[in-house]
Amino acid sequence: MLRYHGDEFVTLARKHGWASSPHGHVRRAVAMSLVGRPLENTLKLVLQLAAAHEPGDRAGLEAFGAAVRGSEEALWPELVLAEGKQATEWSRRFVDIAWRLHPRAATSAWRARALEPRLDVEERRRALDALAFTPGRAAAEAVVAAHLAGPEDLAAYARWWLEQRNTNEWAEYALLDELPGGRADLAQATELWRSAPIGSGVVTVDVVLEEAARLWLVVDSEGSNGYDWADWIEPRLEVDGELVGLASLPWNAAEAGWGGVYVDRNAANSGPLTIEGRELSGIGTHAPSAIVWDLPRGATRFLARAGIDDGGARQPGARPLVHFAVLAELAEVDALAPHMAAFEGGSAQERADAIRALATDARGGMWLVRRASTDAFDTADAELAAEHIFGNPDPAVRALASGVFERPGEEQLPSIEELLALDGDPERGRELFLSTRTQCARCHTFELDGFRRGGALGPDLTMVREKFGRDGLFDAILNPSAAIAFGYETWMIEDDTGRLFTGFVLADGDLVVLKDTQGERHAIPADSIVYRQSQALSTMPTGIATGLAPEELADLVAFLHADPATEPAYGPWQDLFNGEDLAGWEAFSPEGEADWRVAAGALVTSGMPLGYLRTTRRFTDFQLELEWRFDATKGPGNSGVLLRVHGEDRVWPKSIEAQLHHRDAGDIWNIGEFSMETTPERTEGRRTRRRAPSSELPLGEWNRYRITLDRGTLVLEVNGVEQNRAGWCEAVPGWIALQAEGAEIQFRSIRLREPLGARVEGR
Repeated sequence: MLRYHGDEFVTLARKHGWASSPHGHVRRAVAMSLVGRPLENTLKLVLQLAAAHEPGDRAGLEAFGAAVRGSEEALWPELVLAEGKQATEWSRRFVDIAWRLHPRAATSAWRARALEPRLDVEERRRALDALAFTPGRAAAEAVVAAHLAGPEDLAAYARWWLEQRNTNEWAEYALLDELPGGRADLAQATELWRSAPIGSGVVTVDVVLEEAARLWLVVDSEGSNGYDWADWIEPRLEVDGELVGLASLPWNAAEAGWGGVYVDRNAANSGPLTIEGRELSGIGTHAPSAIVWDLPRGATRFLARAGIDDGGARQPGARPLVHFAVLAELAEVDALAPHMAAFEGGSAQERADAIRALATDARGGMWLVRRASTDAFDTADAELAAEHIFGNPDPAVRALASGVFERPGEEQLPSIEELLALDGDPERGRELFLSTRTQCARCHTFELDGFRRGGALGPDLTMVREKFGRDGLFDAILNPSAAIAFGYETWMIEDDTGRLFTGFVLADGDLVVLKDTQGERHAIPADSIVYRQSQALSTMPTGIATGLAPEELADLVAFLHADPATEPAYGPWQDLFNGEDLAGWEAFSPEGEADWRVAAGALVTSGMPLGYLRTTRRFTDFQLELEWRFDATKGPGNSGVLLRVHGEDRVWPKSIEAQLHHRDAGDIWNIGEFSMETTPERTEGRRTRRRAPSSELPLGEWNRYRITLDRGTLVLEVNGVEQNRAGWCEAVPGWIALQAEGAEIQFRSIRLREPLGARVEGR
């Protein structure tokens, strides 16, 4: 009946209550009958199926998932209502269903289960599994919270998921770089020792670690090597005069260029550590590699030997050459301590000097805000602090200072009615959003055409236009503390050492995880906190508005309010090549006169000397169409179309290249570190590979490129097939250029159209 009479089957299922059948095969049949049907027509049956699900019935669970595919988000509130329990008290039946569907809306519930120590470890691991397959940054942040503040038996598993997702779905978030001991911290570490490049044998390591809080063991390749298996042999710490095996201590993070990082096993995990035929103990990895530990108190020395493992060095063709290095995070000398002491007990002049020094430092400014909240200022001191603190480099300090100091000579902000009368430019607003002046992108994420820019400190503003009109957006910018979004309340925390932290609380338990306004996470033991207070003010300063002219505020709101999916209205097509001569074009080659000519109505170059032919006019936004082919008798070759070319003429100038290399048309090449975003999984260095198989025609036939460069979005179509996209492309006027890159190539039918009202750029 299901196969041949689907509609009748659904009718009978409703009539006879088959969705609540005690027999799993009957419920599965009902579920499969609902596949592809709108949820509004099947909701009652779906809820009956959910209520009758038997824990552990994987086949039934998959059938249920198929029945509601595409409707998970809409269904979730109905399922939660029917369950009627807190996430940490879900029934086994409901855990199954939630795990199978993992909608974005379930993120907070899975997070609560992952961090609930009363739940069995397997249940908490399952919660992490669900988060790992839930789309969106919130799920990724929840796994970070589990790693930093979750029960100890879950931290390593959460870290494993972060490492797995760091190369695919979560790559754009760069979460590993933000963790304590991540790449961001490594860049600030001090190198204590580095070996010469070695290709065989071992080197001895003996490093003093005075005042070190964190230790990195790093291995780097020199040149291009394929078999850089590296071993740290018997790594030890001297702690309070005794030697402790470093491999026995849990590391914060470990990464290898290939394979993995293993104790007493090589990088491939295929055998013991072996150097020159001798089996050894220690840590095996593969360059480039970085392993980081938080050092125990009293650690004063690091000792080890290091060498290249036989597993790589003895492979055919192997020529390994690596450096071993030891880096550490050294305890900083607190340059602010004398100023803090002078504020507390110095003379009037010393106190005034201290206020000036503290007010202009990010950490010092936060310290003054904390002191001002305890009435530690008299009127003169408060006025002096106000003169300087509103120029503090940290916008969070400036924002919170507004609650305790009176801003001197505050400008009168324009009224919303006045601002609404201004016509803003969305493109200029986009530039402001990304600028260091406003620092919007440091806290807020915005997505354009599938590409995200910005930080995750504040709410995602991608769809803010659907929540607010222009008047609401102006009000939110001018009065950011009026309605702080739930989950973005600012907290100030002080620990028993006097350190101050300000930001958003990500996890609250034995460890409080706080993310500050610089994006750094801090895991603070709850029992060390001596002061904790929610702040009434937003960390987005009202002063952001006073730093912008009314016209600039209008531009920013125009950007936030515009629908990026709206295609521009284009003007008429204009020919860039007349088919007769090089009018409107000029050639460049660093080697002398370039070889560009017109033959049979086509532009032709032999490809030598290297260079390009560029338009005499500059363009910003446009649709460009052209045809190209390689001479079948001379074979395929290489070339490209350079877009928004600017800066000095050179091989090759700063630009975006739409690739024309044979069988690679549709690839994107970033030349000169052009500011743009591409798809991470298809990007290798400067190249972003096309998304579909080559759509080029056989060698010698004419191919057609359509290139759309609209504001920040680039789209490449080859013979009608969309092959690539990029986002957030820097909107700078530039030339369009055709490359001479070593092979004969022909171009024809080159035409372009611009959006109506586009500014004309000259030479």
